[in-house]
Amino acid sequence: MRYKDSQFRQRGFTLIELLVAAGIFVIVMTVVGATFSRFVMMQRRSIAENRMLEEVRLALELFSRETRTAYGITYDPTAADELLYRNQNGYCVMYRLHEEALQRAEHNTPGSDCDDSVFSEESFADLTGAGVQVANLFFNVRAATKDGGSLTQQGFVTISMEAQSESEIVPPLMVKSSVTSRQTTVYVSQ
Repeated sequence: MRYKDSQFRQRGFTLIELLVAAGIFVIVMTVVGATFSRFVMMQRRSIAENRMLEEVRLALELFSRETRTAYGITYDPTAADELLYRNQNGYCVMYRLHEEALQRAEHNTPGSDCDDSVFSEESFADLTGAGVQVANLFFNVRAATKDGGSLTQQGFVTISMEAQSESEIVPPLMVKSSVTSRQTTVYVSQ
């Protein structure tokens, strides 16, 4: 028994039809794969940016909170990337840039002046995490002024910082924040 040509063609696909379908499938999968790859890369970048922003925000918040309540008359920039002052508890506090990290140390030193020689390397703690490298740190300081026993002008500190994530896909972050001392009295040593 012989089949007619028209019956045979209706039961399958030709080689050309299979090649066209495979080609369309490859093109669609390439577009979908590229879109998914781009989405994953953007998601990783967003997560790394948010992690860096959160760490920098937390470090600046800790710095700002303590500096705001410190005695502005005691603000002392020991170097452009170091700041020394007495906090509201009367402790000497120092902030600095060391090994790509914003660090803080505290020492209960009697007297009115703070001296950076009282701080040992062990007394410093990193405020920024290991995932953030601080490339530049600069303190612009104006100590409070006094006339007799009262303040005539509040002290302020402007901190400028450039931070970089450990992830190479995140661009550097430049942050600048100014903090004014809220202490209205002159520091008196106890």
